[in-house]
Amino acid sequence: MKYKKLVLKNTCIIAVCCVFLSLEGKSQDTGIYKPSENEKLSTIAYDVFKTNKFLNFKDVDTLKEYVSGIAFKSTGLDTFFDRKKDWEKISDEDTSSYRSNAEKYSYQYTDSSMTEEYSKYGSYGVHREFKTVYNPKGFIIYLEEQVFLNDNLTETRSTRNTFDQDYRVIKIIKSIRKRGGKDISGDIITVSYNGNSVLIKSQKNGAVQCMFINKRNR
Repeated sequence: MKYKKLVLKNTCIIAVCCVFLSLEGKSQDTGIYKPSENEKLSTIAYDVFKTNKFLNFKDVDTLKEYVSGIAFKSTGLDTFFDRKKDWEKISDEDTSSYRSNAEKYSYQYTDSSMTEEYSKYGSYGVHREFKTVYNPKGFIIYLEEQVFLNDNLTETRSTRNTFDQDYRVIKIIKSIRKRGGKDISGDIITVSYNGNSVLIKSQKNGAVQCMFINKRNR
């Protein structure tokens, strides 16, 4: 009887160990996904074109992305954003299009901007305060998110956009600052335009050349 109990006990231990090793192996196989350098640049390009609110895709249908002269991605512009944009409607937008009547939002105006502020509360004493500054045409020129724990500021994330006279973004400055004022992460992105070619340079990740392909010249 003691022998049977011992065998059963050892069998249970072996089974538990096998399950543990199996789960551990799956965990190691899954790992944490790390985007490639090209994928990081593609994400930056998406951010640039999203910030270019007036960018009109009606005469082009494909975006090709190049790194070091080698094409690595081609995207149909009908599906580039989450939903198809009405470019004519966008060109008529101004700050009034972005104002919300919800009580949590507050607004301040100057001759050249509208500032929107609101707070968002979570669990465990965490809350976030958001500030967005728009120019008169509804372009975001500054975006800030502050994270608080029990009313103590722990982190500030900010994005500052600079546009040219044609409302095309030419510089994006991103920063993440921990409590005490120390920058822990960030990037400076510069953008230059030449016809249907857009060169995007990231101080942190390198450069990507974006080519808009005209429907008539494919």
